[in-house]
Amino acid sequence: MFQKNAEATTLASPAARRVQEKLEEFLKGLSTGRFIANVSAKLKQSYTKTGALNFSLLDGYELQPDHPLTELLRGNYSATEKNEEVMIRIRIDKNTVKRHNKLVTDYYFEAILLYGDPARKNGLRVESETSPLYPAICESETECILRIVLPAKKTPWMVLLKLSCLEGNEPAGHPRHYGMRVVKVGGG
Repeated sequence: MFQKNAEATTLASPAARRVQEKLEEFLKGLSTGRFIANVSAKLKQSYTKTGALNFSLLDGYELQPDHPLTELLRGNYSATEKNEEVMIRIRIDKNTVKRHNKLVTDYYFEAILLYGDPARKNGLRVESETSPLYPAICESETECILRIVLPAKKTPWMVLLKLSCLEGNEPAGHPRHYGMRVVKVGGG
């Protein structure tokens, strides 16, 4: 057991670093805290349970613990897996996003798919879909739908949902105007 734990530790830390590197462009604006330590611990646990690194224990993981997605996203969303894709549905109305200040003018969502083998160097891939901009003061009701096609069945994957606010034409300046969470995991 001690040997397996030591082996898991030597694999998990570099794998968590690879996950962070692949998600780097989506982490702008976020304050992720101890991201590598937290993800490494979850990957290590998955390895000791299954003998392989996978994303199963990251389901529901908040990438910004001090400002969780649900603190900003007041509306309901759902993430469903069907026909080899994940579909995220978000109801858009005047209460969807909490405006932390009057500078926030618009917001948008991103669905991010991270997949592959985190244990291998260059083993991870990323794909994403971005929503249109929605006005912070929205008078009408609509629905945002983001679709991500999943990789081959045995490939580990996770889908993340990110919400970003804008202040005019600029990204919002404070991390509380962003939220990002793992909403679905699978494969491997």
